[in-house]
Amino acid sequence: MKSIEKVLVIFGGSFNPPTNSHFSLAEQIYCSFDEVEKVIFMPVSDAYPKKDLLEAKYRVKMLELVCKLNPHFEVSTLEVDSPVLLSSIDTLRRMQKAYEDHEIWLVLGTDNLKVMTSWTCYKEILEGFRCLVLEREDDILEHIIEQDTLLKPYKDRFIKMKESIHSDESATLLRQKLREGKSIRYMLPDEAYFYIVEKGLYTVVPTSHNKIGNNNIL
Repeated sequence: MKSIEKVLVIFGGSFNPPTNSHFSLAEQIYCSFDEVEKVIFMPVSDAYPKKDLLEAKYRVKMLELVCKLNPHFEVSTLEVDSPVLLSSIDTLRRMQKAYEDHEIWLVLGTDNLKVMTSWTCYKEILEGFRCLVLEREDDILEHIIEQDTLLKPYKDRFIKMKESIHSDESATLLRQKLREGKSIRYMLPDEAYFYIVEKGLYTVVPTSHNKIGNNNIL
């Protein structure tokens, strides 16, 4: 049973495209913490400086197609709809204002944690919000904090979780397979898979693995 104190977890990313590992991780987060009410997917805007970033309207649609099947998942277009590129603190401030009766947690990997003190208003983030940190590869949260004198005073603001699959690498591999005309079936939810093939996204090459017939992939 969920506790009275409500928490919303902000899961930001390019979701280019959203893969099974993204949703598996979100489900793991929801099931691991009783206080978590929802995991909110926050796709970056088209202004985000990332190579080969698919237009936001397609990334949002794929997320929506999958998230509508899970009452604990939600998609926010806060960053996508913004006329300017939002920093993490901008997003968090706006989300907290919209959900004043909730505590807000931010998901980040240890790769981002290592450079977090270079972020705009990083102290405000750590003082006002909690960070759900995904330990990647051989990274150990406690060691990173211990070695960074700027992070050390905020060690109680971090919650750790082991990420078994690096979701960004999974998405990169998926895009590469699409360009090569290889099957990506079962690497992402069917709802997103059908949408990619139907729209011809990521310059998908039609093959015997990627065909649509009566709304089904053969």
